Amino acid sequence: MTERESETTIIDLRGYVGRLLRHALPALVTPAILVIAGLVWTFTAPYSYESQVALVPNVPAVTSEAEATQQSALVEPLVASDLTVAKTNPDVFQEVLKKHPDLDHASLRTSVEIKQAGALTLVFKAKGNTPQEAAQLAEDYTSAFIRVADATKRDYQPPLSFTYTAVTPADPAMVDQQSGRLPRIIITVAVAALGWVITAAALDARAQRRLTS
Repeated sequence: MTERESETTIIDLRGYVGRLLRHALPALVTPAILVIAGLVWTFTAPYSYESQVALVPNVPAVTSEAEATQQSALVEPLVASDLTVAKTNPDVFQEVLKKHPDLDHASLRTSVEIKQAGALTLVFKAKGNTPQEAAQLAEDYTSAFIRVADATKRDYQPPLSFTYTAVTPADPAMVDQQSGRLPRIIITVAVAALGWVITAAALDARAQRRLTS
């Protein structure tokens, strides 16, 4: 593209934007409707609840600091490995999905957050539309994980043959709705802006057809 063609393209673009701006007010009807619909969608979203369960390895008691250090050195890598099992093992997913047919793999991943808190604690956070739903999902997921994790350690010797124990019950709490509303507001603004551009372009195209007819 030559320099003159580039300047012509810039001028044409400016002229087109200028024509769109002449339709600014009429084109506001579409984004206004979209904003109203988006606000209704945002502020009528159902409340969600989160239930948290913390699991720790049930290892043999030790009598000295040296034994405790040695035991932690052996157990910590397995807990880190079990974090991957909890997040990715298909047997865990299948067992949970059988009990929650309303979920699929994608929604299950977004409904359950798993992280390691400290060296020896795994924390499971499950979300649901009711306190009972959140608590049940947390309980079912941790139960499925414990069964799969226990099976992988069946042939190990203590302290590596440990199982997990829940140290906090599935106690649901309401999730802060502000964090959930922000993405919806951003989506609403983006869709409204796009609606204005499309409407203004349609009005301009109709005006141009009238001029050439």
